[in-house]
Amino acid sequence: MCDVSLIIVLTKTKGAIMKYLFLITISTSILFAASLIYRDDGNEIVYDCQRMLMWQDNGEVNTTALDWQGAINYCENLELAGYTNWHLPNVNELLSITVTHYQTKIEARFVPSSLTPVIYYNFKNIHESNLHYWSATTSKSTTTNAWAVDFITSEDKGQSKSSINAVRCVRPIMPCN
Repeated sequence: MCDVSLIIVLTKTKGAIMKYLFLITISTSILFAASLIYRDDGNEIVYDCQRMLMWQDNGEVNTTALDWQGAINYCENLELAGYTNWHLPNVNELLSITVTHYQTKIEARFVPSSLTPVIYYNFKNIHESNLHYWSATTSKSTTTNAWAVDFITSEDKGQSKSSINAVRCVRPIMPCN
């Protein structure tokens, strides 16, 4: 899972003083160890060990778009990677996987529209046409609205619960080893 290569370059300067330049190439698993996010391709999930969450990242994420109640029902009925305790993420959980929460858009994946989504790079599946994802968080000021996160701008927005948005489910996990 973690690949490390070490290259040692020796250079001579005046007075035969040796300088050592250590260039360490570190795989993304180690480079972003502080965030502790990694993908399990076999199960099509992404682990967020820092927040102790497991994220859905299968092909259904590319095409599933529902109204808010439909999104809640979809997550509650999801069976993925041997688990059934999935839920629609709250707005803070959803915002935690946006790149601006971590680094820069350089780490984001590109979609066919050439727009750069701001989802963390370990996620491979992004909805094909709708980059607004539902959260389970209802708006306090307008209870007919819920918060959705825009994965182009990394902004959360209140939207009518009858609107159609993309869905990505999450579940809690035990601390990662």
